[in-house]
Amino acid sequence: VTCTLHVTFKPSATGSYAASLKVSDNAPNSPQSIALKGSGVTTVASTTKLAAGANPATTCQPVSFAVTVGGTGAGTPTGAITLKNGATVLATGALSKGVATLSTEKLAAGTSQLTASYGGDATHEPSTSAELAQTVNTGACTEAKTQTLGAQP
Repeated sequence: VTCTLHVTFKPSATGSYAASLKVSDNAPNSPQSIALKGSGVTTVASTTKLAAGANPATTCQPVSFAVTVGGTGAGTPTGAITLKNGATVLATGALSKGVATLSTEKLAAGTSQLTASYGGDATHEPSTSAELAQTVNTGACTEAKTQTLGAQP
């Protein structure tokens, strides 16, 4: 008869840890001792800040946003950022040294309540910025057209 035992050893504090697991059964060499080793990593809170490049902005023009993510200790946050207007995703990007620059042309005239969400990483917890009231004023939209004319006979 064979018995398989699966054990997950996940220390809850930062650092390297060792432990042992004793299994008692009716085998002649009972109890058996199994050595466990593992490293614990704790996550820290993060903060996400959203700032507009231009507020108010004008329709038909891209609006850029700077997203800054910080945390206490544990290095610089890495990972993905999502810019949203309510539940609508406007843009996504990746952090570089704790900062992401996102741009969108998806804002209609009026005021929108935008947030930036950080998905977290191995050492930083997810976080969402405070709402940013982004105003977009109606502007003249022009579309550049190029026309190629053939040779005249």
